[in-house]
Amino acid sequence: MTYRLPQAPAKSGIGKNQQRAFALLEGMHIEIADRLARQGRDNYPVLIEHEDWRQRCEEGGIQRNRYKEAGDALEKRRALRLDGPDVFLLLDAVRQSEPS
Repeated sequence: MTYRLPQAPAKSGIGKNQQRAFALLEGMHIEIADRLARQGRDNYPVLIEHEDWRQRCEEGGIQRNRYKEAGDALEKRRALRLDGPDVFLLLDAVRQSEPS
C-alpha cells in the first residue's frame, strides 16, 4: 500500500460563515507564527486554542451555533484539524487560498 497525501479541501460551496471562520483562524495562525519567528522559535508548532478561536469568531459576528457548523464543515474539508484543546490550520488549505 502506498501513502497518498490527503485531498485538498474543496473551494466550491464554502458558506460565508466558513469563509469568515477560516479567515479568522488564518489570521490567528499568522499572528502566532510571526510572534514565534520574532522570538527565534520558527520551528515551534503554531498552537491555537479552540476556545480562543471560538471567541474570536463570536467577536467577528459568527453566532455560536453557526461557528460549530462552520468548524465541523472546515474539518470535514480538511482545512483544519482539531486536536484536544488546539485547532491547527492545515497549511495546504492556506497555500490554495493564496492568490496566484
